[in-house]
Amino acid sequence: MVLRLAGRCQDLPAQVPDFLDRRIFRTLIHIGWLRYAASETSIRLTEEGRKVLSSQGFDYPQDKQSLGNGIALQRRVQSAAVLLMAQCAGADVFLEEVPQHDAGMGYLPAQVLRGGRQSNLLGSCGMTGFLYTSQTVFVPYVLRGGLYPSAEQRVFTTRYLTGGRNPAVIYTGRGGYEELLSDLFRITVPEGPKHTASDYQESMRYFNCPVFLIPVSEAGVRQLRILCVPSYREKAAKSILRGEYRPAGNVWCDALYNPAGEPLVIGFDFDLKRVGAAIRSSPEKRVHIAVLEGQEKALLRYLRGRRAVLHPYPVGDIERMLGLSPVLNPGWKEPYRNAEGRYLDFAFI
Repeated sequence: MVLRLAGRCQDLPAQVPDFLDRRIFRTLIHIGWLRYAASETSIRLTEEGRKVLSSQGFDYPQDKQSLGNGIALQRRVQSAAVLLMAQCAGADVFLEEVPQHDAGMGYLPAQVLRGGRQSNLLGSCGMTGFLYTSQTVFVPYVLRGGLYPSAEQRVFTTRYLTGGRNPAVIYTGRGGYEELLSDLFRITVPEGPKHTASDYQESMRYFNCPVFLIPVSEAGVRQLRILCVPSYREKAAKSILRGEYRPAGNVWCDALYNPAGEPLVIGFDFDLKRVGAAIRSSPEKRVHIAVLEGQEKALLRYLRGRRAVLHPYPVGDIERMLGLSPVLNPGWKEPYRNAEGRYLDFAFI
């Protein structure tokens, strides 16, 4: 699996994300099947690694020319980190086309579309790819510059790319929720007639679909898995409130939290637009927001001065509530080495 991912992405992050087992990468580098790039910002296949993949029927071409250590390499490494997160969340990341609704969870990288029959479809759009479930297509963007939200939305809502699913945007990046929220407010674009891009806040307001903040981290992988459970908000609200569950009668909220009629929002998705709308829709009442542990500090900063009460829940409790296994990367393991020092287990390919 790791070698195929290296072939698929061409450059994997040298700073291996915390949701992966770094020992596997160290082993494959020691064997000589992976290596650090000259820039030391990425990990790549060696010639020997390509031969091993080819012997198993997987052929991945080399770059025709080196990317050096510029913007193109940086974006490739960032896109690879998003793909790794999707894979660890349970997605098939080797898609070549938009999957059928019953095909399970899958991730179609933007680079595959750019190199295929639909090479002109994405144009200059900045999404890293498309994560498909039966009901939703998630469209991830790494926070790194401006966007042209009208053009982006026109592309990611096309019937060809959604396959009839509902779109949802993901804002992502390395670090935790606080860093991601800081980037959302910090990254700006130049102003003037020659600069027409929008910053991420403005783009978030423009998009007519949900926008979720999900960091590239183990916490982000677990958050993403929760979001991929069908009707996770309704299921969570019913499990939290049990016999006291009452529908909110409000599209922004998920239930009534108490007899006083104060609304409950399931905020595991970190959808700032929906949280803000829920608070505005209940000006005379407190809004109760269920979040994952680790999200509350960043969300408190955003909600400062508003009538909101946060209720953090351990992610393990929510996973059990939704029937998710606590184990990530069940197919990832170190190759088996016999007494003679030969590596015999090819499951890591």
